[in-house]
Order: sequence, then structure tokens, then C-alpha cells
Amino acid sequence: KANMPYKVVGSYYFYSRKEIKDLICYLRLILNNEDEISLRRVINVPKRGIGEATINKLEVEAREQNTSIFNVISKGKEQIFKELILHLTEESEQLSLTELIDLILEETGIRAEYENDKNLESELRLENLNEFKSITKTFEERTGSVSLADFLEEVSLIADISEHQTGDDQITLMTLHSAKGLEFDVVFIVGMEDGIFPHQNAFYEEGGLEEERRLCYVGITRAKRKLYLSNAKRRMLYGKDVINPQSRFIKEIDAELLDIENEHMLPEEKILKEELYHNEGEVTFK
Repeated sequence: KANMPYKVVGSYYFYSRKEIKDLICYLRLILNNEDEISLRRVINVPKRGIGEATINKLEVEAREQNTSIFNVISKGKEQIFKELILHLTEESEQLSLTELIDLILEETGIRAEYENDKNLESELRLENLNEFKSITKTFEERTGSVSLADFLEEVSLIADISEHQTGDDQITLMTLHSAKGLEFDVVFIVGMEDGIFPHQNAFYEEGGLEEERRLCYVGITRAKRKLYLSNAKRRMLYGKDVINPQSRFIKEIDAELLDIENEHMLPEEKILKEELYHNEGEVTFK
């Protein structure tokens, strides 16, 4: 949002992820039913039994009639898809952007597909789609607008910035798993809240909490000069405001080793920042 140059290690930029591209194409098709690039991408997402041969046949028919693919659809599974898009287009006129995202995920079957897969990749894709609602919610609150056209215009600009050329002077973003073996002068570990880190799933999995604790140690020891651990009193997650308790991992650190900032803004024992210093091979918190 601040237009700071950054790179993502071991992952894709948010707007380059398949599920986000699919969702944006649905939005573009709802805004303009004759957007053929978006139509081709999502007409069989999730799978509806509409193959490439069917789409090619529709393209030929559209060229012969000098119209769009969407307009020549008149039968079969593709007609069911067309009716879905017309329904979503009609609903979009009376829904907020965030409500529209929920409706798309529900009625297209995208949410059900990822929920039914029950694997880690599908779970992450669903989390990304839910987090997209935070983007729409923030846009609505910042601009006071629920215009789909305005939102898509802004998203296009942000997505273009995300594809910037890499350079040396940039922020490195990564998961804690990707950080193993790396070191940095300054490290920020954000989202230090129960339910985020440790992740909510860790409370229900055998050994899950201990694995999260090991990951926290990995993150802490990546910092050569300064370490900042932050947690929010309130945050937007998946399009909703949530309040999470401070991470138990912060509480497990001796308070005398912490330099606390903004404590007055938070409930008792909430800690926003810690700095890690290396001094002659000994690690101490200031």
C-alpha cells in the first residue's frame, strides 16, 4: 500500500496467485459480461465439464455473428454458467463489494471445491480468497465507494506495482518456514497473536503447538541486530474486525529482556515490540 519495493521468497505475489486471478476474472466478467479473456479463464473454474472444444466452437460462432462469446451461449452447461453470471451481475448492483465476494465464492462453487479438497494447498487458497475480503472492505471504508469499476481499476494498478523489477534496496517477505538458514540485520515477526501465531489449527493437532514454538525460535534467531515482535489490539482478518489474545510465545520471554512500546494502548501484558541485539556472540534482548 505504501509502494515500498519488496520481494517474496518462496511464494507468489498475492495478485499472481491462481485463486486471486480467478476471483478477479469473475469480478471483471460481472462488470462486463463481454470480457472474453475473463470468460475463458473462469467458464470452467471450478470444473463444470465445459471443455476447450466447446469454447472454441463458441468462439467461431461469435465471430460469424460478430458478437461476443457470452452472447452466443444458448444451451448446455455453458448456459447454466451464463445464467450464473447474469444472476451475479444483477446481485452486484445491490451488494457491497465484500458481500459480492462472499456470493461469488458461494454460488460459483469455488469455496466448496477448496473446502472439499481438505489439503494444505486448498486451505491456503481459501484463506487467500477470504483475505481478499479485507482488501474490498478497506477499499469501501477508505473511499466510501462500492463501485466495482473503481475497485477493479485500483486493483489493476496495485497488481502492476507488484510485478516490479527486483533490486537490492527492498523489503524481503517470507514465511517462517522459508526463513530457515537465513539471517538479516533487522527482522519483523508480525501477527504475534494466539490464533495467528500460534495458528489456530495448532491447538487441535498433536504436537502442533510445539512445532509453532520451534518456528518462533527460528524467526527470533534470524535477526542479527534488531528484532521486532508485534501484535495488534484489533485487526482486520478475512474482511472482519477481530480481537485476538497476545501470543503466548511473547509471554514466555522474560519481561526483563523486553523493550516495550505502546503498552498503554493494549490490555495488561500486551507487548508490541522487542529488539534483539548480538553482543560479542551473546544474544540479549534490550
